[in-house]
Amino acid sequence: MKFEIGNPSDLCFLEADDPRIAAACILFLGNGHYFCINTETREQIDGTFFVLGGDVDETWKEYHGVSFNDFMELPNTKSKMKACFESFSYANERSSINNIGKMAEEFAKSIIGTNAKTD
Repeated sequence: MKFEIGNPSDLCFLEADDPRIAAACILFLGNGHYFCINTETREQIDGTFFVLGGDVDETWKEYHGVSFNDFMELPNTKSKMKACFESFSYANERSSINNIGKMAEEFAKSIIGTNAKTD
């Protein structure tokens, strides 16, 4: 599935089989300031946008049935997130100083050291 990264700059996307994987990646990319939209249904995936002082674990659990920390420990989560970060694409040429694509690339590289193939 393709997901739009709701952000104030350039239109961009990630792909994942599980909406929670895309939501988790967008949570990392936007530090709680971006949101996640399924491009086919236009449905916003809850639990990705946080108001100042929001509790990530509790909010994630409310929407996804498990705390964010526990979600990150589920089998294959990190390898799926790595693939999701690597799927990043812009709809058009980047026009903003904010380089979300570079952040996605850096997150994908950082997951390599987390035993992503066997997590």
